[in-house]
Amino acid sequence: MNNLVQIMIQMSTAIRGCISNDLGLPALTLIYCSIDIMSYLNKEGNEGNKAYFTKWVDTYLISKLKGNIASIDIYASRCGIVHRVSSESDLSTKGKARQLAYTMRKKSINVQEQIDKNNKGHLYATLHIEDLFEAFMQAVEEFRLYLTNSEEKRAIAVKRAQSVYGYHNISDGQEVEITMAYRDRNGHH
Repeated sequence: MNNLVQIMIQMSTAIRGCISNDLGLPALTLIYCSIDIMSYLNKEGNEGNKAYFTKWVDTYLISKLKGNIASIDIYASRCGIVHRVSSESDLSTKGKARQLAYTMRKKSINVQEQIDKNNKGHLYATLHIEDLFEAFMQAVEEFRLYLTNSEEKRAIAVKRAQSVYGYHNISDGQEVEITMAYRDRNGHH
């Protein structure tokens, strides 16, 4: 698990760097890869990527986001950003998810207001990249606490973490630490 913690600290540091330098696409790519990592730790049985990704988003992330965004919108956007460098995905093209229009900096124009004015809310939704990252960090902390209190889920996460890049054997008694330095680096609790 130590390598996973180090990887997640590196990811969160890179995301912060991207955001502070107005690098929206790289920030989104790293956020979505990080959500993939966290959701994979929670995967059960033979669940497919979409199923375990949306389950983790529904359980830990969605309630922390502003607006009316569904986990399928997040998943579809992840597919578009990671595979096409676009907000469009197969799911949004088929009308099964909305495209997400991303903004950065709180002073940016209210894109959602324009979407609503043009009656396109069924096709599009907006999300601030900074809000997505902050919600993700809160979701990671909630997931970490859940793992701390659930021996069964912790065992699943530890087993899945064994396939993380650079994994080394750990002892059965080692404590799970998936914090991404949330409290330490940001002063948040």
